[in-house]
Amino acid sequence: FTLVDKRFEQVDKRFEQVDKRFEQVDKRFEQVDKRFEQIIASIEKLGDKMDQRDQKLVDIIDQRDDRQRRFTLRMFTIAMSVTGISVMGVLIKVLNIL
Repeated sequence: FTLVDKRFEQVDKRFEQVDKRFEQVDKRFEQVDKRFEQIIASIEKLGDKMDQRDQKLVDIIDQRDDRQRRFTLRMFTIAMSVTGISVMGVLIKVLNIL
């Protein structure tokens, strides 16, 4: 029976060693989890910064679009006015009003 007791003690020691190893692995996983949380927080901060920059660029582009649209409408109005005056001149000449 003493041999069986010794073997059980050895098995108990091995289980204790395995438990210690599992605890070490658990600690490592906790460290890895903390690191992942830090990485996720960093990525979120970078994402927020990029969103702010993108919004600024979108605002600038929108302003440029508005200016371009106003310019285009102004040029179109001028072109239509010149065309209208030309058509009136042609009609006056054709009808010999003047």
